[in-house]
Amino acid sequence: HSSYGKIEQLCSGSAYCQLVAQLWPGVIPLKRVKCSTNLEHEYIQNFKLLQNAFRTININKAIPVDRLIKGRFQDNFEFLQWFKKFFDANCDGAAYEALDKRVDTGMESGDRRGVASSRENKKTSK
Repeated sequence: HSSYGKIEQLCSGSAYCQLVAQLWPGVIPLKRVKCSTNLEHEYIQNFKLLQNAFRTININKAIPVDRLIKGRFQDNFEFLQWFKKFFDANCDGAAYEALDKRVDTGMESGDRRGVASSRENKKTSK
């Protein structure tokens, strides 16, 4: 399974893509999300997918891609704080198995940059 130990690991954008796909299935083509990467140009691709999803669902939020992909704590922490509020406001609390979704779609997996299974993070209430 995949998990995060540091906020800086969110710089790939793959976790945000997976979480938006949980909230709005089909809005992000999960097959195109790169989870097992350490390459900045692939991080950028992930954030482009996220930006396109935001446009599709009418979320008016500028994503500071150029700062996030550098992997600095402060930039990633600030975006994570906003994303947490956004996610909590839109999540219905339904169970979601991120790893199963990646396997079902052929999405890459394997390293610690992927999204942790909801079995570990199962939410019992809003």
